[in-house]
Order: sequence, then structure tokens, then C-alpha cells
Amino acid sequence: LLSAAAVMGLSFDALLLVDVGAADASSFLDLLDEAVAAGVVVERVEGLQIAHEFVHALTRDALYEEMSALRRARMHQQIAIALERRDAPAEVLAHHFRAAAAVGEAARAVQYTLAAADAALATFANEQALDGYRQAAALLGALPASTPEQRIDVDTRIGECLRRLGHPDYLPVLFAAAAAASELADGPRMAAALLA
Repeated sequence: LLSAAAVMGLSFDALLLVDVGAADASSFLDLLDEAVAAGVVVERVEGLQIAHEFVHALTRDALYEEMSALRRARMHQQIAIALERRDAPAEVLAHHFRAAAAVGEAARAVQYTLAAADAALATFANEQALDGYRQAAALLGALPASTPEQRIDVDTRIGECLRRLGHPDYLPVLFAAAAAASELADGPRMAAALLA
């Protein structure tokens, strides 16, 4: 059961894990009490929130890695869906949906990864935005249902980030996006790439 907590990260929401059905409430809370008593997890009361955190990252990592890849992906999927219902930030949702991409969540992974990257770009966190757009591009490349228009839009955003960062590769990226848009006779996308 602590393995499910490890999927959330170093810090975790015990009530969310109960909500996703990682365990029944009583069993999980008993185990959590034992983990706190053993010094594996610490509990902090912060106002109206009760936070839990693994004492050592190595413990969390070991618990995470001992799960099969399929079990980890399914747990990320369940956590992402529960967090989505709670209107969690796009960056958090992107992380969990990307980790669940192999179990049918690639489209939502792209959606939230782009939303998180757009938010980063809007605050001039250009490196973070570039990383997000590159992750979205990789996901789109593996997603059979992706469209050329989606790839052009992401490549345009990558080019814009590179330009903002002063990277010389921004021009070839934007020209390639404009050329792809031209092949589709998509004037607005071609203009967006050339003006980014």
C-alpha cells in the first residue's frame, strides 16, 4: 500500500489514495500509522490539511521501482483521474497522465502537458515550457491519432521557446513548421510559425 503512496511522489495525499481505491480506509490508515511509528513516513498538520511525506527519497524510490511498470502506470492513471476531479494544476496532471500513457492516457497526457507548457510560457519560464513542448511532441509522435496540425502547433511553440532563449535552432524549427503548414494549405498556421 505504501507503493501506491510512492506513485504520488515524496509527499502524498493519504485520503486521495483511499479515494482511488488503493486500499480500504481502515487498512490503509492502520498501515500509515505503522509507517509513521516506524519513522518511514512523517505526518504534518498544516492548518486544515494533513500532509504525509516519506522520510527518505530512497525509500520512496525503492517502493516505486519494485512495482511492475504496468502496475505503476495503472496507479498513475487512477491518481491522475482522481486529481483531475479535484482540479489539480495542469503540471501535476501532466506528470501522472504521462506516466499512464502506456495504459491509454496518451491523449490526456498531451492535453495536460501542453496546458502546463502554455502556463510556463505565459510566465516566461521558457526552459520549463520548452521541456513540456518537447515532451508533448514525443507523445504526439507515438500517438496514432495525432494530426499534422497538432504537430505543427507544438513545433511552432518549440520554435518560439528556442527564440525566446536565444537558441540559434529556432529558425529551422519554425521554417519546418511553416513548410508543414504550407503543405496542408493552412495559411493561419504557416503565418503563426513564421511570426513566432
